[in-house]
Amino acid sequence: MIALMFLIAIAVWLVVVTVLTIFIPRIVKQGWLRIVVRLILFPALLVAPIADEWIAGEQFKALCEKDAVLYLSPDWRNVKNAKEILTRISPKRYVVDVHEFRYDYIDTRTEKIFFSFTLINREGGFLVKKISWSTPPRYFCGPGNLHEVYQMVDHDGLLKKEK
Repeated sequence: MIALMFLIAIAVWLVVVTVLTIFIPRIVKQGWLRIVVRLILFPALLVAPIADEWIAGEQFKALCEKDAVLYLSPDWRNVKNAKEILTRISPKRYVVDVHEFRYDYIDTRTEKIFFSFTLINREGGFLVKKISWSTPPRYFCGPGNLHEVYQMVDHDGLLKKEK
């Protein structure tokens, strides 16, 4: 049933794009310019609903490679108690909204950050938001070795000791 709805939506969009491609170039005088406008307009309108997903995906990938970082102090083994500070940096202006969450773990004895990392998330693009029946999907990224460092540092244990 969902596949049938999806096929109907594609067919309707194809009809809308065709109609717009025929009528919009009529503002241009007759001749080769009208043909060029139609040749450019058809593929542009055809991919418009999902273009933001593609563009946002590339921007998000580049942002993750640059900003999703992890810091671990060389003397992290000396930390006995810690407290967690979450900072939300939102939203960065891209094609879709991007939110950054920075987690800092502070040694309660020295008040210095010994462990920190940044997680980044974004919501789906325009079309994905419109066709979602519930909340739109979110895409997350973080440092690749975060899970291993979490286990090594035992941040949960350090946080429990602090309370």
